[in-house]
Amino acid sequence: MTGDPNALLALAARSHAAGDFATASGLCDRVLALAPLHPDALMIKGLAARRSGRPGVAAALLRAALAAAPDHAGVWSNLADLDEVDGRADAALAGYRRVNALAPGDPRALAALLRLHTARWELDAAAALARVMTALSPERPELHAHLGELASVAGRHGDAPAPLRRAARLAPHNAAFHHTLGLALLTAWEEGAIGPLRRALALQPDLADAWVALGDQLTRDGDVIAAHGAFHRAAALRPDEDTIRSRLRFAEIRIGRYEEWWHSWNATRPYDPGLPGSLLRLPLWEGEDASGSHLLVTGEEGLGDEILFASCLPDVITRPVRVTLACNPRLARLFARSFPGATVVPATATASLAADRRIALGGLPAILRRTPASFPDRASFLTADPTMVADWRSRLGTAGQPIVGLSWHTVASETRCVSLQDLADALAAGAGGPSLVSLQYGDHAAALAAAADRTGVPIADAGESGPGQDLDDWTARVAACDLVITIDNTTAHMAGALGVETWVLLPVEAEIRWEFDRTRSPWYPSAKLFRQPRPGDWPSVLVEVGRAFGLWRRDPQRA
Repeated sequence: MTGDPNALLALAARSHAAGDFATASGLCDRVLALAPLHPDALMIKGLAARRSGRPGVAAALLRAALAAAPDHAGVWSNLADLDEVDGRADAALAGYRRVNALAPGDPRALAALLRLHTARWELDAAAALARVMTALSPERPELHAHLGELASVAGRHGDAPAPLRRAARLAPHNAAFHHTLGLALLTAWEEGAIGPLRRALALQPDLADAWVALGDQLTRDGDVIAAHGAFHRAAALRPDEDTIRSRLRFAEIRIGRYEEWWHSWNATRPYDPGLPGSLLRLPLWEGEDASGSHLLVTGEEGLGDEILFASCLPDVITRPVRVTLACNPRLARLFARSFPGATVVPATATASLAADRRIALGGLPAILRRTPASFPDRASFLTADPTMVADWRSRLGTAGQPIVGLSWHTVASETRCVSLQDLADALAAGAGGPSLVSLQYGDHAAALAAAADRTGVPIADAGESGPGQDLDDWTARVAACDLVITIDNTTAHMAGALGVETWVLLPVEAEIRWEFDRTRSPWYPSAKLFRQPRPGDWPSVLVEVGRAFGLWRRDPQRA
């Protein structure tokens, strides 16, 4: 054995595999004494050095082995592995590619290349490798699952279910594969998601994400009771997760449990109204008899929410209490006119206020809107300045034609926005039709001109108010319209609160204030809701809006 390098290498390999790195290294030294550039001896010695905590020595020995045998796939593989572990991703990728060239189909190299391309977000390259690997090893479910997951991540949702079904069939007791398949079907809006999700939960009942996905699919299918149960299970598993709590609150509204929803919503609200300490220390009003006391009502973080929840204020004013409303300064004049029974002050002028109790506008529904029946049959609750409204009607109207206000953009969420040109195309108002006006603030001259060029119908700009200006004049412009067509933004809330006929265009995942499957809003009786049937499907919404608009032009009462 003393002069047999192969026998010595075999012993070295067995020692290395057994974890006896010192013996393995010594045996390699004996081989190197006989053959100083023996690549396998250098490689095993390098691997022993690496496992002994000497990565620098290991790298030097592996490079020496590579210099002795440039086409040694094993050396390339081990050096690439060392580069990957040490964070040299480019070098590792080049090394594994070299292994794949020298030994096509090497499972270790393919797996490493798949791992690296996925980590580097090179999804097309990763998917190509996953397809090669599934063809070479079709019995490995994890490869099919990875291929499906890559399709989902890349946004090719229709390509994801097939390989995931294969993975689930190959590993029927793997809860993760069934969960991923159900989620892919849900995301692709394909049928059959409930089956794999229920199988996943039967195998692993503590999969909170699977309960969420099941609740989403049941909601989509209209089984609101079962959906509420699924979200409740998810919330019990992860009680601090906002997205799960939001879905549970949504489900509570859909099954008519408004009181529970408001309680959970107020318990998790982060908004601080910025009151001075003396007012923050006031006891919260919770609906008890407060006759003769002074109640301070504070505003909300967003203009839309502040308008929405102000719908509860008339119910408070009728009680035997003195009410002061500290609101967004931009709304102060409008609210003072609309709620003459309350003292309205800007939220920036609360330093000298005194009161007995306080409550935020968003806290009022927990007291006053506990059931669907508690929403009043009230056409409007805000009042625009009548002189301003008349002035804007004369400026915007044409020969007595109705005025249609448009709003298509918000900085709050890109998914809520719709193309102005597509909206104008859908309306397709010909000569002699309604006057179209923009209610967007900011500079949209280019978009308005482009839409007018495409449709041949001019769109007047009535949205000059900037984000920091008083809204009273802009409110009058909205009130001057006979119809407002808008996305979910402040315009929708203002038009609904004024009682203007309002069409609100909503994405699939609409804000909870619009609930889920209603076509009318309990907050704004004059608002009609047009919902996407699938994520991003504005064309279907605009077709429906176009049909309704054609009917409205002929007979506004029938639309």
